[in-house]
Amino acid sequence: MLTKSDRGFLEKFDFREDGRGLLGVEVEYFLAKPKPPFCPAPAAYEFLLGMEGSWGYELSACQVEHHTRPTASLSVLLQELQQGLAEGKSRAEAIGLRLCPVEVAPEDMDLSVYTQDERYRELGGKLPIDILRAASQVAGTHIHFGVGSIEEAIRVHNALAEHTDEFLRMGDHSEGERIRLYRMMAPACTSTPFQSPQHFCDEMRDRGFRDNPRNCWTFVRISIHGTVEVRAFGIPRDPSETIVWAQAIRDAVR
Repeated sequence: MLTKSDRGFLEKFDFREDGRGLLGVEVEYFLAKPKPPFCPAPAAYEFLLGMEGSWGYELSACQVEHHTRPTASLSVLLQELQQGLAEGKSRAEAIGLRLCPVEVAPEDMDLSVYTQDERYRELGGKLPIDILRAASQVAGTHIHFGVGSIEEAIRVHNALAEHTDEFLRMGDHSEGERIRLYRMMAPACTSTPFQSPQHFCDEMRDRGFRDNPRNCWTFVRISIHGTVEVRAFGIPRDPSETIVWAQAIRDAVR
């Protein structure tokens, strides 16, 4: 029986019937100095001053993120990914930098945190330096699959969690280095199945994620956006590769 506290926790998740089966993608990019060798630059704030809507920030001030709108159409999804990449490159060039689809940055990269965000400012001040470095070095692609209820979220989560190893192989373009660093940053990143809404609530409490479910960094997670989010993929060689990953998620759910 769900308690009042459990129900309050589940209200943090924006499950919507009209979002069922829709796909959304987030792709993280590094900002880097204009000439080789690849050297990340902490310029996210400056980059975002000239962008609207579909761009955001990450923990590292050297990264920005492009996100698409929810859609059922893979062709529309591809178009938005291509357009976003082109817009991002243009904006980076305008501030004297490059937008780089790179999966792992050098170990000696700048570790500046995006301090304009209070959560990231506080997190950056608490993390041990080796964990902050690992978190700053990696970039990935996160694919969301919309669900209409916590019960559906659990079913979809469990189906996708079974394919975690397959997704990790598909999305790996760094010979396992991104995955190694990700596991260093989030040791409890393995997604385990949930038996019921009560089990989900209990697990989130026991793992310390009740106050902020966004701090759950498992490879497959139930997201507050009303989706099941797959975080196993790296950076695509081309936006069309992301569509292959999105189709794999659809197939796994089916």
